[in-house]
Amino acid sequence: EDLRPKQSTTGYADPDFFRQQEVYDAAKGMAKQAIDQRNSDPAQAVVKGFTPVQYALNGLLKNPDDPGHAQTFVKKSLAAQQSIGMPMAQQKPLPKVLADKIAGDIANPNPQAASIAIKKYADQFGPYWDKVFRQVSPKMDPATYVAATMDDETAATVLINASRRPKEELLKLTNTKAPELTEVVVSHGVFQDFMNALRPLGDMETTARVRQAVETLSLGYMTTEGLDSAAAIEKSFKSVLGQYKFPSVNNQVFMAPKEVDADAAEAAGRRLLFKLSKDISAYEIPPAEEFRGMQPSEQKRLFANSIRDKGRWVTTPDMKGVRLYADRFPVYRYGEPVVLTWDQLLSGGKIPDSKDTQEVLRSRTPGVN
Repeated sequence: EDLRPKQSTTGYADPDFFRQQEVYDAAKGMAKQAIDQRNSDPAQAVVKGFTPVQYALNGLLKNPDDPGHAQTFVKKSLAAQQSIGMPMAQQKPLPKVLADKIAGDIANPNPQAASIAIKKYADQFGPYWDKVFRQVSPKMDPATYVAATMDDETAATVLINASRRPKEELLKLTNTKAPELTEVVVSHGVFQDFMNALRPLGDMETTARVRQAVETLSLGYMTTEGLDSAAAIEKSFKSVLGQYKFPSVNNQVFMAPKEVDADAAEAAGRRLLFKLSKDISAYEIPPAEEFRGMQPSEQKRLFANSIRDKGRWVTTPDMKGVRLYADRFPVYRYGEPVVLTWDQLLSGGKIPDSKDTQEVLRSRTPGVN
């Protein structure tokens, strides 16, 4: 706005008015272009605006197979985006051109090549693969999306291969009826746990993708290994969801990486709910109908009971830890959500200050706030 040309106080344009107008229009256009790129391709925007990010990208392009260069670039890219106030939900680890290349490699028509590409990029980006994966996953078909999350490369290849054959052909070859297959998959205990763990996040799209993947992989195992339907479904669940465990507290399931001790997580989760219910002075009462018209002391007593009896731990989207809910309400402490890393949950100690918790999460996954 400082460049906007000023009209003369006498009613006539200044001699340089039209030149100033041209400068203003050009600057305004450049600003709009920069804002548009920041919104549509934030990683590319910080490449242009931050020299260290540009150098890191050059290192990645010159050494595309070096995990060190790939991870350094993502780290600097996310840090730069955060420094300019880009909301976490809008941050992207890679410029669109690189993300499109990765998505294209993973969508390779050769199932084995696609599976190899998934493993290659997972190894290359290491701890940042989950963020890269979230950026490229919207471009993937459901089977490839799930295959990219699987540990078993052979099973991922079978899944991708089966997904690229007409489903009607697989059903006919295996003498399987689609509605019956879906019913068995949906009613399976592991799928029920998975669905219940994701329900608080409202992530029905991932639930549907996993269901389709298990059905497709089951048909793949039946055609390639000659397994019967029951054995193929069991093997498919182990292949697709075997990297997770499903602890529960207050009969509410949450999802944990297989490295986490599920029994210890359940015990620690119960202890923490009981401890939290004893002192909730720091916690906000949710603006729910059941709390209206009550005295503050009664609201706190009722909310404490809700934490103790209906509290649940919900896995964070990045699988780094859990967030606390009381019944259907997320719990806030000093205005911040109660989020714990797995180590903090398993320690069963005091709930850390939100800043401390966020620092731990941020050190593991830059960009989390």
